[in-house]
Amino acid sequence: MACDVPIIAARTEGVYDLLKNNPEWLFSPDSGTDLANAIENRLDDQRTGYRDIKSWADLSIQLEKLLLKIYKLHPANNIARYP
Repeated sequence: MACDVPIIAARTEGVYDLLKNNPEWLFSPDSGTDLANAIENRLDDQRTGYRDIKSWADLSIQLEKLLLKIYKLHPANNIARYP
């Protein structure tokens, strides 16, 4: 989803909650026929329309900030010596 490509997913509890606005993107996990139909439908309909999903670049910036904050908070690190 972060790459903004069409997806399908098995209709399970957590995934259903994420994609409940697009039930046609879901397939029954125990049905090969349902899976095949979902794949065919997504090949025909490649719109995404995902909610506001952050890009990998945005997520990496957030992670870097978080890791630097943790690093600075650790008493063994004298952050003053690093620019």
